[in-house]
Amino acid sequence: MSVSTGMKMVGGGVEDPRTYVAVTALNVGDRPTTITNLGGMYFESWWQAYVWRRKPQQAFIITEPAPAQRIPYRFDVGMQWIGMADQTADIEQMARRGYLFLILYTATGGRGKWIRVRPPRERANVNEPQE
Repeated sequence: MSVSTGMKMVGGGVEDPRTYVAVTALNVGDRPTTITNLGGMYFESWWQAYVWRRKPQQAFIITEPAPAQRIPYRFDVGMQWIGMADQTADIEQMARRGYLFLILYTATGGRGKWIRVRPPRERANVNEPQE
């Protein structure tokens, strides 16, 4: 599983000015499963994020992460699933100040597959001359 920040939608008839966080998952197992949810948790400290993992400062569910692959989604062996969430100022702030994780939940249960969202990098303006 991987996560990318600063993603833009291109193509189509109408320009989308929003920026997204994208989650890509591959089923490398030996059987299909069903993706049931995509959520997130935010922790303020390393200790809370990696040792306790029980009391996040904030928890949330992304209601429609993949319009083309709607949840619940049958996730066959060898297939890829891509979910997206708006990269809001709150999301960026959580990634910069603490430990933000996106969590992919499946029908097999358990605590889901966790991946940390790193702070977005500052991008150079392509219209400015580079030195």
